[in-house]
Amino acid sequence: MVRTRKEAIRLGEDNKAYVAEMICSGCGICVRKCPFDALRIVNLPDELDTDRMHRFGPNMFALYRLPLLKKGTVVGLIGRNGIGKSTIIKMLSGELIPNLGEYNSLPTKEMVKESFAGQQMYDYFEALYAGKLQVVHKPQYVDRIPKVVK
Repeated sequence: MVRTRKEAIRLGEDNKAYVAEMICSGCGICVRKCPFDALRIVNLPDELDTDRMHRFGPNMFALYRLPLLKKGTVVGLIGRNGIGKSTIIKMLSGELIPNLGEYNSLPTKEMVKESFAGQQMYDYFEALYAGKLQVVHKPQYVDRIPKVVK
């Protein structure tokens, strides 16, 4: 896009640089041209068109899908740092309401339940948001465990 004179990288109102995700092709020209070595293109997979659960903002982390939970089973989340394990746990415990990828608008619990209508997780979120389900998880920092469980 650099050669077509379209601005794939723009300065936002907050004076931070934002990549116009719909325009950027990932060609790497801007990375080589940047005099401050401030840009990097990382090998990221293509984004899914559906199933977006949460996104924190433009050019920021996006989380897709949630693990399926069944009563009487254990689900483990494993993976590298920064891939969304804690975010998933916060969503499943009710600490964070998934915004379904719409970071500009505040989600409601009803919107979340509607997005799972007809699916296994609908009953889970309905019980969670109605206060019929108690979720406890070990905090990431072990010094906070006594504040959560006895």
